[in-house]
Amino acid sequence: MSDAGSFPIVAVKAGKVNDFSGKSIGTISTTRLFINPDLPEAHTLREWFDRVGKDSVSQSISKDVLPGGPKNEIRKTVSQIKDEGLGRSDKPDWITVRATISFIKTDTFCYTACPLMIGDRQCNKKVTRVGDARWQCDRCNQEFEECDYRYFLQAQIVDHTGITWVTAFQEAAEEIMEYPAKELYLLKYEEQDDDKFGEIIKSSLFNHFVFRLKIKEELYGDEQRVKVTVVKADKVDYSSESRRMLESISKFCRH
Repeated sequence: MSDAGSFPIVAVKAGKVNDFSGKSIGTISTTRLFINPDLPEAHTLREWFDRVGKDSVSQSISKDVLPGGPKNEIRKTVSQIKDEGLGRSDKPDWITVRATISFIKTDTFCYTACPLMIGDRQCNKKVTRVGDARWQCDRCNQEFEECDYRYFLQAQIVDHTGITWVTAFQEAAEEIMEYPAKELYLLKYEEQDDDKFGEIIKSSLFNHFVFRLKIKEELYGDEQRVKVTVVKADKVDYSSESRRMLESISKFCRH
């Protein structure tokens, strides 16, 4: 129809607005498309297009990246995770949030992992102690003297709009804690130095980060839950953030 020059009005019901590389609209199982629908909004849009819209210069919103930020970075607030229903489609949502660590769960912050290689990847399955000096992996069906220690950090992050739980695994958790998982594990469970362990946890609270988050709905038992995973955590560069905010203000004022 467009090739023939008719330029139809397309209405999308139950579509998914995606912010990857800017704004785009995708479809899910319940999405419906209507061509030239008999709606007041469609008639208004047609009248505008026929009068001035067809001669107007269009502006792409598919690649709206602010200067100084990583390519395809989608900035959101904590409250938008829930308000926009992020993570509830077939594919995960990837966003960037500037927030503060407000709480760290300390009873399950890391686990003992299998160090054996399966092909080109480490097993990383949780292992159990056998006797006083050996560990066993049920997946690999082997015993060994030294295990690995890997983060499974659960924390709350907060910004000016709200609070949410996140999970950070090995590399991202090390960026947050600034300590290897093994060092903290031995401090808590072997040396049982609760005072020093507590001081390290305390020093990791209320630090400001720019979090790269992966958001995806997963099945836990019989319940669907949205899981927020920290992929990367960078300490806030206030100079860069100031430039970003000024650019955002400038773009808002221009519109």
